Amino acid sequence: MKKFILTLTVALTVMTASAEKPDPTTSSQSCTDINAVFIGNSITQGAIMKEPEKNSPPAQCAQLLGQAQGIGTVAMFNAGVSGRTTVDFLPGDNPMFNRIAEGAASLRNARPEAVTVFSMMLGTNDSASKGPTGSPVSDADYKKNISLIIDSLQARFPDAIFILHRPVWYSANTHNGAVYLAEGQRRLDGYYTCLKELVGNYSQTNPGHVFMGDTDAYEHFRSAHEEEMFAEKGYSGTFYLHPNIEGAKALARFWADAILRALRPSAEK
Repeated sequence: MKKFILTLTVALTVMTASAEKPDPTTSSQSCTDINAVFIGNSITQGAIMKEPEKNSPPAQCAQLLGQAQGIGTVAMFNAGVSGRTTVDFLPGDNPMFNRIAEGAASLRNARPEAVTVFSMMLGTNDSASKGPTGSPVSDADYKKNISLIIDSLQARFPDAIFILHRPVWYSANTHNGAVYLAEGQRRLDGYYTCLKELVGNYSQTNPGHVFMGDTDAYEHFRSAHEEEMFAEKGYSGTFYLHPNIEGAKALARFWADAILRALRPSAEK
C-alpha cells in the first residue's frame, strides 16, 4: 500500500488516503515524491462543487499522481482563489503571491527531498471584458505576468518545475458578475499562443524547468460541457464555466498526465 498526502492549507492540515500500487521495494525503478502547488482561479479552487477538498481538480489530480507508476508520495497545496487573474498573483507585497510561496515553502520544509511542481492554469478571468482585476488583460501583459510569477517563484525554489496548462473552454454567453462573452472566449485563445511562446522561450533560457501542460481539456469541455460542467444562470442565459465533479475528474486526469510527461520525458520518446 502507498499513501498520498493531501495538504489543504498553508498550516499543513493533512489528510491521507491509500491506493493500490506496486511495492517499490520489488522494483528497480526509483520513486519520485512530489510537492504540488496548484495556482489558479475558481476552477482550480473547486467552486460550486460540494467538498472541494476532495473533489476539486487539484485534489483529484494529487490522488491520480499518487497512484502512478514511479511516483512515491504526493503532497499538495491548492492555491486556487475564485475570481483571480494573473494580476492578482503578481509578486511583491501581495498576499496572493505570498500565499503561494508560503504554501510551497511549507511543503518543501516538511519534505525537502520531494520535487516541487507548480501547476498553473490562469487566464479565464484575465479574458473577461470587465469585472476581475486588470481585465481585460492583453496578450502582452498576460505573457509578462506569467513570466513574473514563474521567475519570482523560481528564485525561491530553484529546482522547481512549472507546468502551464491551457485555460479551459467556457461558453460564449458566459456572463455572471463579470462579462466574458464571445470576446473573452477569443481572448482566451490568444493566451494559449502566449503560453506556447513562453514555454519555447524558457526551453532556451532555462531548460528543464518550464513545460507546456494540458492542451486537450479545452476541446474536451467544448464537446462535453452539458455533461461535465455546471449549468449556471447568468445575465445572458444559461452558461457553462465551472467543471462539475465528473468534469473535475476529467480535468484532473489531463493535468496529471501533463505533470507526468514533464517528470518522465523519456516516456514520450
